[in-house]
Amino acid sequence: MRKWIYPFLFLMLVAAILERSLNEIYVERHRMELQKQDLIAQKTRALARKKSLELQIMSQSDPRWITLTLIRVMGVVPEGQKKFYFKDG
Repeated sequence: MRKWIYPFLFLMLVAAILERSLNEIYVERHRMELQKQDLIAQKTRALARKKSLELQIMSQSDPRWITLTLIRVMGVVPEGQKKFYFKDG
């Protein structure tokens, strides 16, 4: 009976080390999966912004686009139109 105690203890030690290692791998994999999802979301936002900027660059020679940009970004109003201000609350 005594000669089986050391191999049994060795196997228990190996099993404990293996379980801890597998748990660390699982935690790291989960962290990397979350990071991957975050990077995919960032990439999607960056591609949408790139497309928007490309469309703006391509349409800069269009007079209607210039008028719309002046209205939207700078708050300029064409002659004959009224500008409205809204207050919060």
